[in-house]
Amino acid sequence: MKKIRKEQIFILCFSLFVFLSGSVVIISENINNARILASYSTDHIYDLESDYGSDGSNTESGDEPLSQGELKKILVHVAGKVMSPGVYELTEGSRVIDAIESAGGAAPEADLDIINLAAFISDGQQIYVPSSEESAGILHNIPVPGNALANNNGKVNINTAGAEELQSLTGIGPGKAWKIIEYRNTYGPFLSPEDLLNVSGIGEKTFEKIKDRITVN
Repeated sequence: MKKIRKEQIFILCFSLFVFLSGSVVIISENINNARILASYSTDHIYDLESDYGSDGSNTESGDEPLSQGELKKILVHVAGKVMSPGVYELTEGSRVIDAIESAGGAAPEADLDIINLAAFISDGQQIYVPSSEESAGILHNIPVPGNALANNNGKVNINTAGAEELQSLTGIGPGKAWKIIEYRNTYGPFLSPEDLLNVSGIGEKTFEKIKDRITVN
């Protein structure tokens, strides 16, 4: 009887030992899993902060604003009465005054009053700075009908023609005539008939229709 009791006690103790051992293993695994989960969560949060910033804003390079050194560059031709005429590289959004300063500034004989120094410039644009003598000829030569046609074999001088003469050209209405006058008052006289293509609204088709009827002299 005592032998049976001893065996029962032994079995009971062994079972208790096995149970406790299994519990320790399970608890240990749960602790390890919790540590792994905590580590993953921390790393994941760090990665999100790296991508989006602590305030939630996206910091991917593709969404970052352009710095001053990364602004788009444009090329402009500065001609006429400036210290160093030539082609200059400027940043997009620059104005006429910036282009003139890049060319060393205006020459002493330049007339800047005829130019809109605050106007924005675009890639490929030419900025012509006239002399005081040139601008006087443009501003004070207000032609009467027929003046621009004199001594030009019937051709219209686009540097001196008024709105009425310009509208005698095919495809040139009041709006385009004013743009031509405004352009030459801002940038100076046209150096060649092809310069008319620099005027907003004057395209290749319009130019082809009138190129044989215009002159700059």
